[in-house]
Amino acid sequence: MWGTPSADAGRLQVVNGYYRLTRGSFAQFGVPVPFPERVVDAVLDHARDARHFGSGRENACNVLDVAHPLWLCGRQIGALAGDGGYRSSEIRAWAEHQLAVALARCHGGQGLRLQRARLPTAAPACRRFQCAAVGPHARPRRPSRKGHSLRRSPPLAA
Repeated sequence: MWGTPSADAGRLQVVNGYYRLTRGSFAQFGVPVPFPERVVDAVLDHARDARHFGSGRENACNVLDVAHPLWLCGRQIGALAGDGGYRSSEIRAWAEHQLAVALARCHGGQGLRLQRARLPTAAPACRRFQCAAVGPHARPRRPSRKGHSLRRSPPLAA
């Protein structure tokens, strides 16, 4: 992790910056991150911050900022293998809780609200996603806006 927690937001910006940096570099190219156990410690500490993860304060942006580093580092240190890797029970419990919160906001055929309410301390409201199905092959989709979509673009012609 790079940066220092602030008094008003805690590790919010540090964890978000780590997610952005590692998503576009380490994760994209399969490069191991340095000090993955320390990252897991810092991210789980942030995930306990009630300002961002208290009841009703979760939003998809902050959840992704935590989920991705836990997934990335967990793969590297064996915490996702179900073999009792480093803090694996805490990672699993956090992920199960966040999934339960998200699924409770799913309204079949209408969408999935990824933020309960707009709160002064929360990140900007995230968009609604369609949730037609839930399962290992279900893919949330967002209606296209100005040509943007969560679906991958077709490969560029050579």
